[in-house]
Amino acid sequence: MSPAKPVPPSAQRGAVIVLVLVTLLLASFLLMAFIRRSGTELLADARAAERRQLRGEAYSALESAIAMLAAQRDIDGSLFQPEDSWVEMLATTGYEPAKGLQVEIAFVDESGKISLPTADAVTLQTAL
Repeated sequence: MSPAKPVPPSAQRGAVIVLVLVTLLLASFLLMAFIRRSGTELLADARAAERRQLRGEAYSALESAIAMLAAQRDIDGSLFQPEDSWVEMLATTGYEPAKGLQVEIAFVDESGKISLPTADAVTLQTAL
């Protein structure tokens, strides 16, 4: 058996440089993956925060509308007055949406009944 030949110092330095470069490459790939994932999570958190803010505004508008309807019912004794402008009446309650937001109120009859005074012939035919 022959003794192992010593490795020249220049080859050792080359191996260390390659090892450092591979380590830097791996670290950069991991950092890019972390940044990409963090960006997605930040976007999801921002959307959730916006949703919470909008839900709070919606509940505020709903409470104001319910209070306005209760007051209207107490004054007139009923809520069956289609000429009333509900949106304008909401402004009289003192509620104002946050800057940049808009509140729309729509009342929908979920009883499934067709309004006969306002139904046309096509509506009546398709309902049968």
